[in-house]
Amino acid sequence: DHAQPDTRHALLMVNAAVEGGVPWVRLNDDPPNQTYDLENPPAMLPESQSRDIAALITRYALECFEMEIASPRSAARNDSQP
Repeated sequence: DHAQPDTRHALLMVNAAVEGGVPWVRLNDDPPNQTYDLENPPAMLPESQSRDIAALITRYALECFEMEIASPRSAARNDSQP
């Protein structure tokens, strides 16, 4: 998204995902599944933090794995396996 001229497009995508029923979406470190006022956007990650993209992706991926492992759906799937 850093190729875009501003952050409005990111807010529009998150808002559309939440309103469209995507089960989980989050902008940076903000709480999941919230929509944003385009006229009053949230603070974005500082440029220094967003430069270390590998660390951010790793942190977010680990968080997703942890949520999946802890989900009731995952536990039910594991219980049904021989």
